[in-house]
Amino acid sequence: TWEKQYRWVWAPEVHVVDHKLVFTYSMLGPAGNNGGGTVILVTKTGKPEGPYVNPVTADKPLTGGIDATIFQDDDGTTYFTNGAGGTLHKMKPDLSAFDGPPIQVKAVPDAGGPTRLGHEGASLFKANGKYYLGAADTYQGRYSSICGVADTIAGPYVHIQEAVPCGAGGNYFRDNAGNWWCTYFGNDDQSPWREKPGIVKVAFGADGRILVADEQPAFVLQAGAPTRWRRPAIPTPSRS
Repeated sequence: TWEKQYRWVWAPEVHVVDHKLVFTYSMLGPAGNNGGGTVILVTKTGKPEGPYVNPVTADKPLTGGIDATIFQDDDGTTYFTNGAGGTLHKMKPDLSAFDGPPIQVKAVPDAGGPTRLGHEGASLFKANGKYYLGAADTYQGRYSSICGVADTIAGPYVHIQEAVPCGAGGNYFRDNAGNWWCTYFGNDDQSPWREKPGIVKVAFGADGRILVADEQPAFVLQAGAPTRWRRPAIPTPSRS
């Protein structure tokens, strides 16, 4: 297929749409960071092992650029975005094509905070009835997850904030117990680790803003690190 002309698979993600596993990814172009295009793959049998098929076409990318992601809303509508997340596309139910014109996102930055949602690594999800759209951006020397909150999927997105410092390049997800997390790999000198996989637990403020959760489980921390920092710290158990 068209992908064979490129060397790298870039920013892969796995999602569940209509109870089927869906992979999104992009190809890194031959000129380094130039995006070679985005791809969606859907499991043909419904089983996680596949086989997977491209519901759009195997002859060309879905879009140009990098950092593809999808999101299924409560009413079953699925949306696609990529890159900085400034444009959303409603998709047909079988994910074979875009359904209608692109949706331009409106974002309203707060004074003194980040001036945009980011420039790559788009992330879109819904929590507590609110929509969250963000992306990766460099903020005060940190490669962070910048995110805004809105009542509708097109925005306006407000409270644009550095949601997870040094946490860019990741995504948000909810576990079976209802806890929310942000994946994290660290890509700046202020990060506690560099270019390694990890997760951090997040919570939501009364105004909808994303917060790094006050209490983190010991398994995501270095041995001996406190599990709390806004309240009295509880040292984690020593590890053998």
